[in-house]
Amino acid sequence: HVMPKNDPHLDLTVQSTSGSFSDRWNKNNRAEKVYEDALRRLNLPAGQYLLKRARDGVILTLSEKLEDLGLVDGDVLILQAAQPQDG
Repeated sequence: HVMPKNDPHLDLTVQSTSGSFSDRWNKNNRAEKVYEDALRRLNLPAGQYLLKRARDGVILTLSEKLEDLGLVDGDVLILQAAQPQDG
């Protein structure tokens, strides 16, 4: 079915080594919302992952809105384990 053009939601897929899922988020949400939902859905510990856009490998700034990050319907995001800090 065709979405109305002014629909404020994005259908996104989140992938990780623990599995993947698709859901809809409001594009006015911050990336943090997707990140937290993904951690909860996939039972992953907080603070150890980065959220990355699959098509260009850009790491998303969690405080930015989905719309401002340039995400579009059908984008795939990857939850990637952050590299441990040396020290």
